[in-house]
Amino acid sequence: MKLALDRYAHLNSPIHRWEQRSKLVGLLALIFAFALVEDLVLLPGMVVVTLVLLGLSRLPLGFVLHRLRYPGLFIAAVVIFLPFVAGETVLWQWGWLTLRQEGCIAVIAIATRFICIITMSLILFGTAPFLTTIRALRSLGMPHTIVDMMLLSYRYIEEFGQTLTTMQ
Repeated sequence: MKLALDRYAHLNSPIHRWEQRSKLVGLLALIFAFALVEDLVLLPGMVVVTLVLLGLSRLPLGFVLHRLRYPGLFIAAVVIFLPFVAGETVLWQWGWLTLRQEGCIAVIAIATRFICIITMSLILFGTAPFLTTIRALRSLGMPHTIVDMMLLSYRYIEEFGQTLTTMQ
């Protein structure tokens, strides 16, 4: 089992050619902007921007969908009950089970933001070698201890994956 976040770092696309520090600042700003979106009218724009950047990055769709699988299961487990417990406007009711409008709207907003943010993160880390990203974080002034911890964490996650593969 390899994380291989940078498996497609060798591709030639406009996003791959972008200088890593600029890419970090730009895409992280976009990720934070996506996280702060509350108005439902802006959600389609987020999806369009994400799809355009994903198309420009030329990362295979299978790679992105595979990486969305496990975090998607987590977010699904979190939001599956939200339409039934949040809000007051009843859309549908069957006995004690009640589907509420505010909960459904919240699920749409959470799921859209989640998919766009994770996809942006994959574009950020998938379009450059991991060590280049680490060097860019250092040059942007991130404390050396945190950067070293990220590097060691990545290394040991790879080692645990390799051990798991060997054991299987």
